[in-house]
Parts: sequence; structure tokens; C-alpha cells
Amino acid sequence: MKWLFYSLMTVCLVIIVGGSIYIYNVINADPSQVTQNQEETKGKELKSKQDIKSEEAQTEKIGGIKTDLELSQEPTEDEVLEIMHEMTHQKVKADEKWGAVQMTPEHIQTLLDLVAKNHFENKDELTSILNKWKKGRFSTVDQDHNELWSLQGGNVGKAYGILSESEEQVFVKNNFESE
Repeated sequence: MKWLFYSLMTVCLVIIVGGSIYIYNVINADPSQVTQNQEETKGKELKSKQDIKSEEAQTEKIGGIKTDLELSQEPTEDEVLEIMHEMTHQKVKADEKWGAVQMTPEHIQTLLDLVAKNHFENKDELTSILNKWKKGRFSTVDQDHNELWSLQGGNVGKAYGILSESEEQVFVKNNFESE
């Protein structure tokens, strides 16, 4: 019977000590840490909502859509830069996008031929980018966008990522397909 008494006393003592430690930690918790944890939780919830909103913004209908390349009789390097830049809009994430030309194999080939027969200042860079695109390699299309954007003197709308395939499909549907 004595062993039962000591066992119960040990259990009670463990409960009292454990409860006391818990209460002490709650009372003496750093309020900034509690606030920080709450803010982190709210931040994650807000980020999820912002991610959804951002995805919608990346695929929505934008202005300045061109269904053709719309090249002049004697296209300039600036025209080619503009078209290539606008072609990247169907594939990249950027805070600002204005204008889009659908990136098709035909458009890529037309621009490759055009760049090849001209003496543009940035001919090598343009050819390199177009050859990647012709081979279907778009893993650096955001960097391509920013290079083109930089050559144009861009200061708003730097790309910061690449759209997923499904996001790109929505962008194409929203911007290039007839309703």
C-alpha cells in the first residue's frame, strides 16, 4: 500500500511541476515573440491570398495586344527589341506588362531571319535569345525579358519569374484567342 501512496505522490508532483513550468512560461513569455508568431501566421495567410491575386494578375487580359508582328518595310532594331520583349510577356511574371505578341515558331523564325540579314548593334544577343526560343528552351525567358527590357532602357516591369504552363495557357487564352 505504501508503494501506491508514493506512486500517487510522484504523479502529483510531476503534474504540479509541469503545470508550474507551463504557467511560468506563459506568464513570462516575450510579448514580441507572441506577436511575431501571430504576425507570421497572418503573413502566411496574406501571402497565400496575394499569390492567388498575383497569379490572376499575371494571366489577365493586358492592353497593346498584337496578333501579327506588325513590322515596317525596313524594320529597325528597336522594332525587333519591342516585339521580342512583348513576346516574353506570355511567359514571364512581372509587376507591369503592356503589349504582347504571341510567341509562335513562325514569329520566332521571322525574327531570326530578319536579325540575320541586318547589322543590328545587338545582333549576337538577339540571335542567341531567338535560337534558344526556336529550340523551345524557355528556362531563362525571364532573364531574356530583362535583357531586352534593359536594352530598351526599361525602368518599370522587370520580370521576376516564369509562368507555369497552366498560367501561360490562361494568358494565351485571355489575350490571343477570340471570344
